[in-house]
Amino acid sequence: MIEQNRREFERCRITDYHAAGITGEGTTIAVLDDNEKPLQFMDYVEYPFGWFEKTKQHHSTKVARVLHEVAPEARIISLPYINEATTQMKNDSIQWILDNKPDIVNCSFHEWANGLITKLEALNIPVVCASGNEDYEDKIQFPARYPWTIAVGALEEWRDTIAGYSNEGPELDCICYTNIYIPTTKDVMEFNGTSCAAPMVAGMLALLMSKTKIKFTGQEAKELIKQNCIDYYEPGHDWRSGYGLFVLPSLEV
Repeated sequence: MIEQNRREFERCRITDYHAAGITGEGTTIAVLDDNEKPLQFMDYVEYPFGWFEKTKQHHSTKVARVLHEVAPEARIISLPYINEATTQMKNDSIQWILDNKPDIVNCSFHEWANGLITKLEALNIPVVCASGNEDYEDKIQFPARYPWTIAVGALEEWRDTIAGYSNEGPELDCICYTNIYIPTTKDVMEFNGTSCAAPMVAGMLALLMSKTKIKFTGQEAKELIKQNCIDYYEPGHDWRSGYGLFVLPSLEV
């Protein structure tokens, strides 16, 4: 664990799970994103369709590094879907998920509602999505807005409040921490946005699957999150924070 993440990881009980040897082993997380070329130390990411050599966003690798910090033994698959990805590439990535059925899908992007990504609904696996960073107070972005996905907003630990940019709305399921530190070739850096909060949740679900040896359905994961949130703002569900900050269940229960 990167020391700068200690407060966030302790509050979410990630450190407890790591100390108990629960690190995501036996789980697979598919990342739909810009499919950037990995940094030299990122041998824990698989690329079924290769990677884009000239992508400058550094987005998918940041998402993957957050996942690896939370669930270091999880298998991470990077699939092209945004930016340079062609329509055929997007179709191939969705088909890879349909054929291989990973345990979790992470979507740290937004797009217009369309029939392509909705094919994943039939799999009934957890599809964890960023709510978006436009500071909307009454709507979140697609695919997070679909009722079958898990919509995640961003919480800032240092202020203990919702990030000002984090989209809010009735479909929001939970919030999780942003501004997580990830490794670079020389040191560490912060990654922020709801793009960071989503893989925090996806990685935590991988820890739970690794612990219980149970592959959750999408609805089971949504209910599990609902039952393990620290409430924020209005009691119960609210548009700002969903059911609150998702934390892992105590190992002592």
